[in-house]
Amino acid sequence: MNKKQQQTLIAIVISLMVVGYIYFSYLIAPLNKNLKVTREKVEKTQKELNNLKIQSRNLPKIKQELADLQQEVAQLEKLLPTDKELPGLLRSITRVAQNYGVKINNISPQGVLDQPNYSEISYRISAQANYHSLANFLAELARGKRILSFRNINYSAYSESTKGLNLTINCDFILVTYVYKG
Repeated sequence: MNKKQQQTLIAIVISLMVVGYIYFSYLIAPLNKNLKVTREKVEKTQKELNNLKIQSRNLPKIKQELADLQQEVAQLEKLLPTDKELPGLLRSITRVAQNYGVKINNISPQGVLDQPNYSEISYRISAQANYHSLANFLAELARGKRILSFRNINYSAYSESTKGLNLTINCDFILVTYVYKG
C-alpha cells in the first residue's frame, strides 16, 4: 500500500468512527435512555396495577367494614344526639319520675359547656321522693337511650314527712346531657 491509500484508509476508518460515534450519541443513546424510562414507567404502572388488584379483592370486606362503621355511628348518634332535644328529654324525665313516684319540683337550665367534639348541657333538678324511689329514678335515667351523667347530688330530709314517718327526702342534682357537634 502506498501512502495515498494508507491516508484514504485512515480517513475512511476515522470517518466511520465519527459516523459511528454520531450514530450512537444522537440516535442509539437517546433511544436507550427512552427505553429505560419507559421500562421504569411500565414497572411502576405494573406495581400500581398489582396494588389495585389486591385492593379490589379486599373491596367487599372494606365495604362491609364501612357499612358496619356507619351503623355503629348511627347507634352512637342516638346515644349522643346532634341537637338538644329538650322536649324529648323532659318527657323522658317526667315519665320516669311518674313511674317511680318521684315529684319533680323544678328543672332549670344551667348552661352549655363546649368541648372539642361535643357540648355538655346541664340542668339543675329538684325532686322529692323516698330514698329507694329516688335511687331507682336515677338508675332508670342512667339506663336510658341517651348518655347522661349526674353531678353534685345533694340529699336532705323533708321535714314535713318525718311526722308521718314517710321518710321522704329532697334531692338537688345537676343532670348533664351531651350533644355531638358533628
